[in-house]
Amino acid sequence: TSLMVVSEFDNILFHLATYGYLGEKLHLQTEKITDEDMIRGSSTLRKQTKNGFLLVRFTFVFLLSAMFAGWGSIIRMQSQGVIFDTEFPGCGKENYELAFKEFGDEKCYGGPFNTLKCKYE
Repeated sequence: TSLMVVSEFDNILFHLATYGYLGEKLHLQTEKITDEDMIRGSSTLRKQTKNGFLLVRFTFVFLLSAMFAGWGSIIRMQSQGVIFDTEFPGCGKENYELAFKEFGDEKCYGGPFNTLKCKYE
């Protein structure tokens, strides 16, 4: 998946360079690489290429946005203590800040987490 993301970024940057958005030097280099005669020969091929480019880029941007939105919602739920309250329903949301500092360090501090509902953390 990460290779596909890098590949898509590369393709996007290549197309931006092809259209001249990244400077004249890169535009000239991309013209040397691509076979312009084949693309100029058919307006249908040019239209299909443009539509395919837009569809692939739209799909990529949509999936990337959905991925970041999912990560953002998980980070928000984690910072608000929703995930803690789901995992340890008997510990109480009011103890989230204390749990954030002490949970997972394999030490017993006693107090509100020394219960069966909090798994004796």
